[in-house]
Amino acid sequence: RLRLDVRRNTTADINSSYALDAAGGTESTEHSFTGSLAVSQDFGPLKARLAAATNARAYEDVNLGGGAIEDNGDRNYAEPSLALRTTFNEYGPIKPYLEASYAPRIHSQEIDRNGISRDSTGYTATAGVEFDSGEVWTGDLGLTYLHRNYVAAGLGTADTIGLTGSVTWSPTELTKIVMATGTALDETTLADTPASAQWTASAELTYALRDNIDLMAKAEIEIEDNGSSVDKTYDGSLGLEWKFNPVLAWTAAYDITWLDSRTAGDSYVEHRISTGLTISR
Repeated sequence: RLRLDVRRNTTADINSSYALDAAGGTESTEHSFTGSLAVSQDFGPLKARLAAATNARAYEDVNLGGGAIEDNGDRNYAEPSLALRTTFNEYGPIKPYLEASYAPRIHSQEIDRNGISRDSTGYTATAGVEFDSGEVWTGDLGLTYLHRNYVAAGLGTADTIGLTGSVTWSPTELTKIVMATGTALDETTLADTPASAQWTASAELTYALRDNIDLMAKAEIEIEDNGSSVDKTYDGSLGLEWKFNPVLAWTAAYDITWLDSRTAGDSYVEHRISTGLTISR
């Protein structure tokens, strides 16, 4: 992440990330690459933010046993996007905003395993509020509507509605709680289902045990509806961050994930222990 103060009322935010989702069971491991550039301009009563981004996803093949391999190359896609947010600054700590975005999805293979083109064009509209009451409450929360048109006539369209955003509550100087929610339309491999709707909600607690040691706990739920079944994923974690200095920190965490799937044989429980180093400048 990089933030630049271009001028007095102009800022630029540059972000890039890579995420690995090593799913259990028969689910494919997913690689996600994201890059974005956003420019914000404060006009006084209004603030405008224009963001250009791209997200690419790649899925590994799955060993089904007995020498059978599931080829997931047809699931790989790139999604460039363009978004505009207008925020109204005239209401003190509460600032309403409107945001709209355009995001086509282009798959690396034109035709998938079912003989269908899954390329699509997506549109998102969000109405919400940003708020900042000082050191206790900050965040933004919006009601979002997602709509996606598919190239294949048999797939038609998909849409969903839900909440998106995050709220940070700091009841004491040592305690911070971040509550987040999200809504998405994800791809499927089903011949008669264009997309699966996903809703997520999470709460993460950070407690400063000492000046250089933070304890962390997180709980999250994800609900996925692909039209034929509804799956729920529950996740909980406990972690520790030990800051050696302002630049370098050591992290350790324990995480448990439980997928409650309506598809026979897909449910699983996963335990994960991880450790790492964080470098911040």
